[in-house]
Amino acid sequence: MVQFNETIENYTIEGVGGLYNFCYLWGIRFTMRLSVSALPAHYNKYDLQRLFSPFGWVSYAKVFQDPITMKSTRKGVVELEDDNQARAAMEALNGKLIGPHPLNIKEKKENNPPR
Repeated sequence: MVQFNETIENYTIEGVGGLYNFCYLWGIRFTMRLSVSALPAHYNKYDLQRLFSPFGWVSYAKVFQDPITMKSTRKGVVELEDDNQARAAMEALNGKLIGPHPLNIKEKKENNPPR
């Protein structure tokens, strides 16, 4: 049973899964995704995770590859546990030289927001 009040702190969840299932079903996120571009060509998800881990717990990291050549597109996505940690990482790493090019880091907006 879900009782809706004015803020999410006041929601009461009973049953299997609790708050996690409720948030998953309604598209509520407690993490922040960052879009990273201008990565070195040899970077993989573990390098990306290692780069962002000093700022907080990295719950997701991915480096995109061309599906035909399997070479890196030099772009990736990182998800940090807390918004403040993500903003601190963005401020510290945006423009930092990793290889020949400075990193470009932005907050990633959802492609398909929940309805």
